[in-house]
Amino acid sequence: MARAEEAFRAAFERLKQGKPELLEKGARVSQNNVAKEAGCDPSALRKSRFPTLVSEIQRWSAEHGGDAPPSPRQKILAQRKKNRSLRDQIESLKAERDHAFSLLVEADAKIVDLMDTVAGVFATRGNSVLVVRGDDGLDEITTSTTTTVRIVGGGEIRTEILDPRDLGVARVSLEELRGGDADTNAAVARRVFAGES
Repeated sequence: MARAEEAFRAAFERLKQGKPELLEKGARVSQNNVAKEAGCDPSALRKSRFPTLVSEIQRWSAEHGGDAPPSPRQKILAQRKKNRSLRDQIESLKAERDHAFSLLVEADAKIVDLMDTVAGVFATRGNSVLVVRGDDGLDEITTSTTTTVRIVGGGEIRTEILDPRDLGVARVSLEELRGGDADTNAAVARRVFAGES
């Protein structure tokens, strides 16, 4: 093997391993880069002079995409791109969260308006009723926080705030109130009707 081919083969091996000596780390494996890594002009590595070696380089490049392991700079740039993408996703999620929150606030205000409308209808008809709404968003008396009560009677409406603690009932979280699937809820109901706690 001629000295030139040995130099080219050594350069080829260094590029495949991602350990070039002359080129920048991460330089891709190509016929031109092998020549440059060997310290030669790219035109020195011609297929007519080194057909086997050039075929090996082309085959390796086709199988591996011509890529060597990414250089530290390429890794940093890729991480920056990923971070930028994550920041964009976070901003998008924050915008979605804020929009959802604004919809909840609007819905809550509409529910309070509906409470007043319902109470007004009952007052106009001369009914005596309680229109209730848990301040945690439940459409019933709640034990997780206070309950707003519209008391309708004698054609008048007055508002009271009901705290479960005033009735000797401890407050519990919404999670503690949450039921389960149909089978679980049925089993709980059966235990209650059977007098079990």
